[in-house]
Amino acid sequence: MIFRSNFFYLTAISIVLLMFFPGCKEGSSSKENFVSGTIDLADGSSLENMIRALVSIDDISTADMENIKVREVVISPIEELPIKFSIAYNVSEINLSHSYSIRAEIIELNENGVEERVYLTTQTYPVITGGFGDSVNVLVERVD
Repeated sequence: MIFRSNFFYLTAISIVLLMFFPGCKEGSSSKENFVSGTIDLADGSSLENMIRALVSIDDISTADMENIKVREVVISPIEELPIKFSIAYNVSEINLSHSYSIRAEIIELNENGVEERVYLTTQTYPVITGGFGDSVNVLVERVD
């Protein structure tokens, strides 16, 4: 009888704790993590005419298909170089067997008042899985 009574109390306490600490639930997938870092220009140009940067976490697992964008942030205005960024993502969006990379581009306002993409990542900047962390420094190159 004592065993049943103790078991009942331990079960009740566990349920109450799980209600107050949802992150303790097994398989909880609502945890938010961040990838952060900097973006710099490979050619050392200035900020003149740059109006925004787009930075995304992309799933690059399938070589024959287009990358899948997991999350994206827009940084505007661009106030200094290197550009600092932080992208929140939900752990449930990440498949540990996949590969992820940071992609960045910078949009400039040309002399005709038209927006155009002038800088882009040309290398892979792996993050999150495969032993890669959550911090990365990215170089973007001018594209014409």
